[in-house]
Amino acid sequence: MKFLVDAVDGSARIVGRNGSENIPVGSTFTKITKTQVDSQIPQLISTDLGVVARIKLTLKQVEFYGRSIDVVPGGHSAGLLVDGDGMSILNSVLEKRGHREHIFIEV
Repeated sequence: MKFLVDAVDGSARIVGRNGSENIPVGSTFTKITKTQVDSQIPQLISTDLGVVARIKLTLKQVEFYGRSIDVVPGGHSAGLLVDGDGMSILNSVLEKRGHREHIFIEV
């Protein structure tokens, strides 16, 4: 399960988009990964740059269209409230990301 991070809003709220799998409350994100997108639409090439850091952030709440739900639905945007170690690392990775780099947190 992986979540594409767009931004960190506040000290413990992560904003972004989910991949194809549901992510239930209680899941623990254990790593930050990065990909680089090259080329132009329709032939985008995505290169996996691998794990850039280890974290331990547990999903406590999912904000979805103004309400709290128990799962991040696959393929949807949401705000994630998390607890644990790794927010400062995630902030640092986001601040240093390069052009066309995408940052993910993964279970």
